[in-house]
Amino acid sequence: MLNTYGVTWTLSYPNTFVYPLVMETSDHVPCVISISTSIPKRSHFQFENYWMEHPDFLSVVQQGWLAPHYITDSAKVITTKFKNLRRELKLWQKKYFQPQRDYC
Repeated sequence: MLNTYGVTWTLSYPNTFVYPLVMETSDHVPCVISISTSIPKRSHFQFENYWMEHPDFLSVVQQGWLAPHYITDSAKVITTKFKNLRRELKLWQKKYFQPQRDYC
């Protein structure tokens, strides 16, 4: 019978396996635990120095940095500010700096 913690663990980490090892001199059995997860990869963000020359750059940075948030933890506030800034710069980049494609 599984306890609640075991069920929660199994649902959270469905690709977890336990491999018992042989231990001939003890009544204890050492185990190797393998936990597989799939962490989605995010697209890479790269800041371009030439953006700073664009007349709208500072306003985009201000908009991203000053975006409202409802977090009180200082570490989470700075993380949220950087995420908001990255989001705004990505949107702005797509609008103004995406390479134009020639369609023949």
